Amino acid sequence: SGVKSIFIKDNVNQNDEGGFGFALYSDDLTQLGQAGRAFALRLQQVEGLFDISSTLDPISKEILMSLKPVANDLGLTIDDISRQTGFSFYGSEAKRFIRNSEEVRVMVKYPELTRERLADLKYTVVRTPMGEQVMLGDVIEFREAQGINDIRRVDKNRAVYIWGNIDESRLEPNEI
Repeated sequence: SGVKSIFIKDNVNQNDEGGFGFALYSDDLTQLGQAGRAFALRLQQVEGLFDISSTLDPISKEILMSLKPVANDLGLTIDDISRQTGFSFYGSEAKRFIRNSEEVRVMVKYPELTRERLADLKYTVVRTPMGEQVMLGDVIEFREAQGINDIRRVDKNRAVYIWGNIDESRLEPNEI
């Protein structure tokens, strides 16, 4: 556990003109976030480096869900609930047809305003394996947490990329 490796990949930011990039990866998301923020802060203090950015900025919010005991009693699993809420929030294909030789897919999902508010999530209706309808807030415990804005993986571990630019008149790239 912990940050296992730091390596330099010189094209992380797709910039060949005085740019640099680092990737940190770990199986511990909390420690990865802390290490990434500390490393980016340290880079910002190095004279000759500027425009430091990372996949940690801006931090997004994650919604973590865990089953309440009643969910098990109703035969619901976290997979069932994730699939059903995913359809509600991201959409489910209701129909597909051809119009003017173009394929058109009709997607059904909640209105945008409903999808943006965590408070509305608990009122999402899910079906049990027996066909009963229950509100999500009755079967799921919600917790909000900080998340990484851009999730990337290296060898199945979460990765954070940090990049920026170098003023080569003040700092040699191999001195970073």
